[in-house]
Amino acid sequence: MCRTKDKNIVFDTGYLDSHEDLGINTPVEDRVLFRRVSACASLVTDGYRRLHNYSEKGTYARYFYGQDLNDDFPNLTDEEKRNLTIEYPVPELSGPHTDFDIRTVDSFVINGSMTNIYSMQPIPPLSPVEADIHFFFLAANSLFFSQPVDDPWYSTHQVIGSRSVMSSSNISGTMDIIVQDEPLSPLACTISEQYCNPNLPEDTRCPRMGGTYESERLAQGIWSSTRQHSVFKWIANINTLISPTLDMVPKTLQAGALTAKYGSQSGMQGPLPDNQWQLETEYWHAASLVALQWYVVSTATGPSDESIKPWLVTLNSTEESSLCDNLKVYNASYINFSVVVLVIILGTGGLLIFISYVVEPFVGFIQERRKHDTYSRLEWATNETLQLQRLGHEELRFGSWKGCAQYVPVTKDDEPLATLDLTDTKHPRLKPASPPCGTLESFSTLLIVKDDRKSSYGSETVDSARETDLTLSAEQNNLHKILFQKRDYTMSSFLHLPNMSRKKLHNNPEDAFGPEDTYSTLELDPSVNLPELSDRRSSNEPPINTCTRHHYPYGLRKRTFWIISIITTLSVIAIAVGTGVGVSSNSSSNRNAKRGWSPDSRLAAANYTDSNGNKFTHVYFQDTAGDIRMIKKDIFNNTWSPSVGLRNINGTRIIPKVGTPIAAGNYLNPNITNSTDFHLRFIDKNHVVRMLYANDMGVDGWKIHEADGTFAASERSGLAAHLYQCSWSANMEVLIFSAFQAGDVFKALLRRPTSFDVGKLVVDVEPAVGSPFATVPIPAKDPSENQTQFLGPNVAIFYRSNAGMLEETYVNTTLNWMTKHALIQKSLEDKSALAAMTQIMGGKITTQVLNTVSSGGVELTYYDDRLAMWKPFGSISSMESVRHFSPIAATQAGRVYAFVDDKDGPALTEWVLI
Repeated sequence: MCRTKDKNIVFDTGYLDSHEDLGINTPVEDRVLFRRVSACASLVTDGYRRLHNYSEKGTYARYFYGQDLNDDFPNLTDEEKRNLTIEYPVPELSGPHTDFDIRTVDSFVINGSMTNIYSMQPIPPLSPVEADIHFFFLAANSLFFSQPVDDPWYSTHQVIGSRSVMSSSNISGTMDIIVQDEPLSPLACTISEQYCNPNLPEDTRCPRMGGTYESERLAQGIWSSTRQHSVFKWIANINTLISPTLDMVPKTLQAGALTAKYGSQSGMQGPLPDNQWQLETEYWHAASLVALQWYVVSTATGPSDESIKPWLVTLNSTEESSLCDNLKVYNASYINFSVVVLVIILGTGGLLIFISYVVEPFVGFIQERRKHDTYSRLEWATNETLQLQRLGHEELRFGSWKGCAQYVPVTKDDEPLATLDLTDTKHPRLKPASPPCGTLESFSTLLIVKDDRKSSYGSETVDSARETDLTLSAEQNNLHKILFQKRDYTMSSFLHLPNMSRKKLHNNPEDAFGPEDTYSTLELDPSVNLPELSDRRSSNEPPINTCTRHHYPYGLRKRTFWIISIITTLSVIAIAVGTGVGVSSNSSSNRNAKRGWSPDSRLAAANYTDSNGNKFTHVYFQDTAGDIRMIKKDIFNNTWSPSVGLRNINGTRIIPKVGTPIAAGNYLNPNITNSTDFHLRFIDKNHVVRMLYANDMGVDGWKIHEADGTFAASERSGLAAHLYQCSWSANMEVLIFSAFQAGDVFKALLRRPTSFDVGKLVVDVEPAVGSPFATVPIPAKDPSENQTQFLGPNVAIFYRSNAGMLEETYVNTTLNWMTKHALIQKSLEDKSALAAMTQIMGGKITTQVLNTVSSGGVELTYYDDRLAMWKPFGSISSMESVRHFSPIAATQAGRVYAFVDDKDGPALTEWVLI
């Protein structure tokens, strides 16, 4: 059956780990191994192809590899249908050029047999017991090939003519026109899969291999725990429902799945290698594994198309919900990093930097204290960059330096330093800074010269105002010889000595310097009284202008250096530690922290009476972490119980959207002794209506309602619900929200003991975008009983219309929507919250609708049963302290809840109807 004996191809994935390869983050004992083996070969056609001529349709090629049970070929006899897999028209080569085409036929093993309505029945040579088989038929149609192709699937050798061609360099010639050998070229791939439990012994951990559906059946009894079985079902459901196997690629992309197309243009196919079919199947196999990984992730994240979410099958077990929250998959949009490694790198780097700054001063301190190798220590310190700069400035007599044997020398404050002499730009030097301002009218200088002929020194005083001769005595010449001992000194520059203490020259040099003072160079040390010529200006000469010195700060103070070093080190440590703390704070630890009300929180309230006659109220709100919490009030004892977070109850792990509307209802369950039903409705972060319930919260915890996740709400949808709460209300449930799939259109869900129906749309009821909703039961009166008995109850729904008015509609147990019960002449602001309750007093129905307003407080509108009309009441005086646009909730027991401003922030407050 195979065209080649040694060129077929097999793809074996090996054992893929559900944790390492598919990203399902579970402990070792809950992991699953999955293996897929795909084997492909090109099939022979001799003996399995026949040509059939239809008088109306032309010539068709028929291929017989097994009877396709999905195609009944209505115009054929049973004998003609036998083993007929597919037929395809022989292409008309004179027509327009057409592209590649791929047709697929499948055969699946189900319950050990390939005889089923979902596939073809292959002939015995093509009937593997432990694998599915997929056929791929390739048609090149009227596509021309530039060269013969020896690839068994693309086999092309028929020369049907030639054509003239011309190259880009205007060289003309002829080229053979070559077409595919077969109208359809067959390729078959078998696919077998296997699931294994790595916790079992090797000889029992894996059942035999089977097809996609068969392998799931074979692996049903090998799992060690419920959670491990959930992991298996997750992978198996993806494989059976979506089938991300290599056949999925050509089925989805059709001719786009062929990489050979990249070498075709204008009806002409370029050269192809002899193993092109192997390259195609390898590409399909790789794409199928990527699809498998992607479907694991998309199962948890949900579809990106919001319009299909209402038909999404939601999870129905705690284990499956936990798996959704425990995926470990890389996202190309983000970069993962290890906080531990980050802390180690920053901490180690900071420590090394700190040591590098400390070790030299520390070693120098030890050497200095022990007077060890003084010369080496000082030479090391002096060769530092800052010390070399100090030497340059100090040589020019600039700066009063300290720290000269340390690493950072500094000058006194506000001392000028030398500047660059750019006379020779190729050899810049340091020079004294020019006076920054003013003009010196008179100054004295000492000019010292050496007479090369006499080898003696002379001097004279030059005054800018006048010239005066000065004759130096022999003793004074001796003084200059003491000052300048270097014999090769030729001439000094003009040396300005304005800051030295003025003293006339002494005849005896020892009188000026002291008997033991000797100098080899001229030192301008203000602490030493050096000689200077007397200033002989007359008293009427103008004073010398004194210029303000520029501040040239130089060097880094040791104290500043250490402060900067310490701050930098502490900053690095703080960032590292802070990063670690920040990441950990997003884990489960923050869920136990004390939380207040979220500023976007809505409210819901429901009352109930237990089997002992005790009355209670539940109030639901959203906290600052986004969790929905419940606080419970014991009416008799007037005590509140601490709030309980939804996420901490039975591991529901559902994340509500910020500011979700909340609806709730409680009632004594007549079917379970001493048990109360608690129902909660809200909208999650994906705008899906979530429905939870608990028969007894203290024992069972929250459970997923059968209708949970069925409905998608609009982004600004409100939410309200009515449940069977009172003896005179209908035994049904009404859920009100704005539907996503139809825009902001009124929708209702009705739930009765024997049915679960979607309510009808109300044509003339269109709430405004973002409208709040409120519901109450409205009993119907029986006039024959003096209007004290109530039959056939309705449920009233209140909302804000597009005109900004408060409106009402209602529904009864026949599931039919009624028209508006009454026109309410009451305007409603855009951000107002609604609450409603119905009281029966003396046989009269009193329905009250409460709404919050922008100026603060609560307004009341009520239905006057005696006048059968709605009447506005205005603001309620006892509720004037309610915050502006506060959320509000009410129970049928006459209790109202809203937020008021308190010194510590918003405070939840209760009012009781009397």
